[in-house]
Amino acid sequence: MTVANGMKAVLMLCALACLGACATGPADPSRGPSENYAADSLLGEALPSSDVREMARAFLAAMESGAAGARFDWRGPASFGWVKPGALILGNVKASPYDRPEYPAGLYLDDALETELGLYAVVRDGNVRGGPSTDFQIIDKMRSGDAVEVVGKVVGRPWYLVERDGRIRGYMYETLLRKGPGFELELAGGPTRRPVQCRRFEQRVSYTGRSDRWDGAACRSNGRWVLVPGNPNKPQKLY
Repeated sequence: MTVANGMKAVLMLCALACLGACATGPADPSRGPSENYAADSLLGEALPSSDVREMARAFLAAMESGAAGARFDWRGPASFGWVKPGALILGNVKASPYDRPEYPAGLYLDDALETELGLYAVVRDGNVRGGPSTDFQIIDKMRSGDAVEVVGKVVGRPWYLVERDGRIRGYMYETLLRKGPGFELELAGGPTRRPVQCRRFEQRVSYTGRSDRWDGAACRSNGRWVLVPGNPNKPQKLY
């Protein structure tokens, strides 16, 4: 084989390898144990990969389309359990990574936000909408004098995403709000962040005569549900 032919062969092999990698794409936890959704459990590391696959199917079905509190059972060759999806929660909008407030289904989340804007007062009765435009449905109302926390301002647009009583309510037009008394001199806004769709869940796993029951949260990342850190000081126990 000549040097030129040898180089062509090497280039061909490299091209085939690249095509194979592209065809494979990102790992899909429903097809394999690349994401162990029992990782937060004391039994998680011991589960066989075949059981992890069965659990992943139930977990993804629950998180994608399950009603809050609905039970999704699964059974593998060596273990069994269930998943219950919980409330929708919003990640990446608060300074603390553990602070993920609940939000209403269908809320528009595609815009980047200027975050950490703080306490505001509602200056007149106004509508709260499911997105940053009057084209979006009215999903709540606020009364003059109500206090809200502005979770974020849509970058380049006069709409605020507001929270009240620990829950995201929706978007309000900026003229309906004024910086809360005593907070007028605070700097206007913190880092720009993109909100992340997350969801709480509860799980139970039984394996080798032991069971574990726990709750946690997962968020969408690059089209996949991934576990996110919970409170590191929360105690765990088997029963």
